[in-house]
Amino acid sequence: MDNSKKYIEMCEKVVEIQRLWKPRAGDVCSPRFSNDATWIVRFNTGFSELKEKDIIWLPRQDQLQQMTKDLSPLLKLETFLDFCFRIYDKYSIQRNDYANEFSESMEQLWLIFVMEEKYKKVWAEEDWRE
Repeated sequence: MDNSKKYIEMCEKVVEIQRLWKPRAGDVCSPRFSNDATWIVRFNTGFSELKEKDIIWLPRQDQLQQMTKDLSPLLKLETFLDFCFRIYDKYSIQRNDYANEFSESMEQLWLIFVMEEKYKKVWAEEDWRE
């Protein structure tokens, strides 16, 4: 599970996905004003209070994949692979490092996939843009 400063920042700025969060046991979170700590929600009580606090939800890879549930597993994989090849081809020409920028974790890669597919946004210069 990615708990890097970069992934925390990406998740913090993705309001569309943060709004979807319905806290459950096993979710990974980070305090908004501390990039040093991440923790896992372990109990089924007090979840409504979590959303009211300054907590950033860090979706796991399986949770990001569920956000594209309108696609069958095979079509989801095909669409994801097309996306990966497209960003590599598109950005490796312009900026050689962009395609590798998200190779730190599958969570980062799936997050940018979900944001592009569902919300038509890309991660650029430390923020999500249309």
